[in-house]
Amino acid sequence: MVKSNSTPKIILGTMTFGLETTSFETSVVRVRGAQNIKPFMDVFKSHGHEEVDTARIYGNGDTELVLGQLRMESFKIATKVWPTMPRAFAPNNLKHTFKESLAALKATKVDVFYLHMVDDTTPFDETVKAVDELYREGLFSKVRFLDENFRHECDYVLGQLSSGLLTEIHSSTLYDSLDCPTLQPGK
Repeated sequence: MVKSNSTPKIILGTMTFGLETTSFETSVVRVRGAQNIKPFMDVFKSHGHEEVDTARIYGNGDTELVLGQLRMESFKIATKVWPTMPRAFAPNNLKHTFKESLAALKATKVDVFYLHMVDDTTPFDETVKAVDELYREGLFSKVRFLDENFRHECDYVLGQLSSGLLTEIHSSTLYDSLDCPTLQPGK
């Protein structure tokens, strides 16, 4: 057996973290309050891990708020936006929701910005242009599209690669072996 010296890449999912006041009835939050979450973060970090996954929708926004109460500067944060209303990914709505995440996290930027699923009420080109504008503001390093329905937008995405709006596509396997494209926005 070959012994590996590398630490496995582990990402801490925070869906079950929330404020002490997070509603029991409307969320899956199980660990409440910064004082109860901090030990998880300390142990996670002490084992060499730094990637944390959250989403605006987790705990009705409370997950990001409680993470903002902790010192998260030493972590790489990924957050997601879910289309909770018609035209959620229209430029003004998407930018507003993403910036709400940053404010709640008390962060100036995140490592990865995920679009959780397709917003069928907003043309994809509008969404990509809004994402590009957020990237050009320096608010995230990478964007990933989680929903397999984004595959239907591949022709559009490839066109953006040739136009310089996006410069790379990375693929990772996620959820039921679906390809999850990661787009590296153009500069």
